[in-house]
Amino acid sequence: MLQRGTPKLDKDGKPVRNAKGKIVYEPYQIKVFNTINFKKSMHYNPFAYLHSEKDILKLVTVLIANTVKGKGSSIMENKANWHHKVPTPEEYETIMKDLKTAEEALS
Repeated sequence: MLQRGTPKLDKDGKPVRNAKGKIVYEPYQIKVFNTINFKKSMHYNPFAYLHSEKDILKLVTVLIANTVKGKGSSIMENKANWHHKVPTPEEYETIMKDLKTAEEALS
């Protein structure tokens, strides 16, 4: 997840602006939120920032937007046709093996 940096401030405490007049921000900070192994989450808990329904919708949007479709399956990853398809028994076995391998790699 990315957290937008704060605006850079000048010596008077006012936001610094670039040549086009836009506010200059500090760099983004990358924060890891690992739902499989919370020890790898950099002590980042996005749920602590949820105070309204709007906050919940923002978090859900971020999580969905940054999700790789079919991640962990060699036959499904980044393949849009899996949104409307039921796997055959053979495909199901492959998917389950792939997911087990991915889960073991996270442990």
